Amino acid sequence: MDNKKEIKGYIQVAIAGILWGLVGIFTMTLSNLGVSSVLASFLRIGFAFVVILVMTLAVCGVKSLKISFRTFVGCFVAGVLCHGIYNLFYLTAVVKMGVTPASVMLRTAPIFTVAASVIIFREHISRIKGLSLTLNIIGCTMAVVGGTTLNGSFNISGLLCGLGAGCTYGLLAIVIKLIPANVHSLVISTYSYFFAAVLLCAVAKPWEHAEILSFKIMITGFAFGLIATAAAYGVYYAGIQKIKESSRVPIFASVEIIAAAFTGVVFCGDYLNVFNLVGIIMILVSVIILCIQPKAIDKG
Repeated sequence: MDNKKEIKGYIQVAIAGILWGLVGIFTMTLSNLGVSSVLASFLRIGFAFVVILVMTLAVCGVKSLKISFRTFVGCFVAGVLCHGIYNLFYLTAVVKMGVTPASVMLRTAPIFTVAASVIIFREHISRIKGLSLTLNIIGCTMAVVGGTTLNGSFNISGLLCGLGAGCTYGLLAIVIKLIPANVHSLVISTYSYFFAAVLLCAVAKPWEHAEILSFKIMITGFAFGLIATAAAYGVYYAGIQKIKESSRVPIFASVEIIAAAFTGVVFCGDYLNVFNLVGIIMILVSVIILCIQPKAIDKG
């Protein structure tokens, strides 16, 4: 990775992962205030859209909102599939299986990203990259599950929704790569979040819950949309556009699990056992392998 621009892209993806790791704080806060998961998702995406729209107009101007048909289609797919439907799949999986099993199923995302990268972009999956991917998936699973078991947690519909969440999340890196590289990441974010917000608004029906939308809930939702969504995906989109191999993206983004783990310890009183710590170390090792992999070995 001797290309400075690409290195910057990896750093941006990792930063996005760290910001995503803060999602638990906002989710728990809204839940304690009586907000459902579906409504929380709408508040997150809705406020993110407003924030990014303002940023786009301020940084890029009104003319930037005029986009090509190819960009429109890419943003539509990213918004509806990778933000809107992803949220619905994931939240349904959480309800049917629980938070931990759903989080484990979400870790299948790198598999879908790699498969799509090979099919669409004809990327070569070397032994080193394969090792990194394997370590990453096992590490993420251990970091999320720890030493617990999932007996009785799975059911068919929950399993399918979990896989759907992993697939739609993993395909985001692919969809964004199909959008022309000269389109500003803020413009991509604006349109994709608009489409996602429309979908989630239709599902959440916030007008039916107007009585519970207190000032505290709205402020929390705004912070959720600003920090763990608008800022996170804005940096993520900018990073993806600089990275040549899409199959690497979810591995660097997996630092989200590490951030989430330490956030849980600091803010929620969670406890990390040996299995959790080993999983975190494996995630770090998988990222380090991709950072220092020798070109000679990578040809294999």
